[in-house]
Amino acid sequence: MATSVRVSQKWLSSKEREALLAGSTILINSLFDEYSKVDNWKRETIFLTRLGKHLPRTYFSHYTPLFFKQFGACVISMAWKFAQPKPLLPSSVAEQLAGWAILQEAQEILKQENPDENMEEATPELHMFTSRYFPDRGFLLLFDPSHDGRDVVSSAALTPQPSLTFEEWFCPFPGRTQSVHPYAGGSELVGQAYKHGLTRRERRTLAAAIVVLIDEIFEAIALVDKDESEQFVLFSLNWHLPSPYQSEYTPLFQKQFIVCIFTVAWKLAQPKPMALSSVAEELAAWAIITAAKQQVELDTELESADEFDLDDEGDESLIAEYAFENFLEVFLEDEDFLLLFDAENEGIETSLVGQWLHMTSLAFKDWRKPITSEPDRIAHPYVWSA
Repeated sequence: MATSVRVSQKWLSSKEREALLAGSTILINSLFDEYSKVDNWKRETIFLTRLGKHLPRTYFSHYTPLFFKQFGACVISMAWKFAQPKPLLPSSVAEQLAGWAILQEAQEILKQENPDENMEEATPELHMFTSRYFPDRGFLLLFDPSHDGRDVVSSAALTPQPSLTFEEWFCPFPGRTQSVHPYAGGSELVGQAYKHGLTRRERRTLAAAIVVLIDEIFEAIALVDKDESEQFVLFSLNWHLPSPYQSEYTPLFQKQFIVCIFTVAWKLAQPKPMALSSVAEELAAWAIITAAKQQVELDTELESADEFDLDDEGDESLIAEYAFENFLEVFLEDEDFLLLFDAENEGIETSLVGQWLHMTSLAFKDWRKPITSEPDRIAHPYVWSA
């Protein structure tokens, strides 16, 4: 990965931007490499992970493997928000904790580089950045062991904020322009920007597919021997990727592709349509759509066996072959990336036909690169930084 990140350039020095990128990278790697350490029956094991050390210890009884994944989704979301040209504030208590964890990692990196300096004096831009993103720090009360872990409420909030009880960590703050991640509290928001192209049942199916796909990925991660975490190879993930390029799918690329799946899932839950940033995100979107179509097929089988009931009278039966057709017409700008699944199409974008159609580069080296330099095309910093 590159060593810089577009994160509020006017506020941060290049050294601080690099530290912020490195901090988010450390925590995202922890999500993947240390997931198998979290034991549902020994929930204090979460503190053995780099990600877990940033969590309030009072609530350890709630820290299940599912929670670890949900908190990881918040870390991925906040890393993306930090990379945007304009501030996008945390949308939930969990996102506040995730963003704070990234900042703590960044500060630790800077401290190691300058052990004898006062960090607040040495990094004034980072403190300005922190103040801008966290105008209310009532959530830090969660780290105070004097509280009983339930009745913590921010008493000095600058903006309205719900109770900080654990049950509300993933609840969206009112008034935010961005929704929470569908895997971390926002599943009912999936497809809200595409209501004209999605039926209610398609929206629910899409939301369910996101959860199923992410769970399947982490089930595969859990099967990897803990002593072989550096050999992060998920063969099941390759099913969603073009087979002609299988030799390119390094452990790092696979992690980056999973981050693309998380990012696209987040975009699908936002109140306004959001463009996909790269070919990698288009492939991630297709993986989600494919999972949703598989869910439709499963539901159809259950319907035929009278084992599946429609949720309400307004629901309708779906046929996998035709499901999401209207949605795909507006969600995907084109389907050129599907040519990647056929080895005979390698290099087609440089052919006369590809040039005439103004096809974007389909070369593997460009999959993670933003399709254009427009602000709404900024890729996730874990995937691509420039």
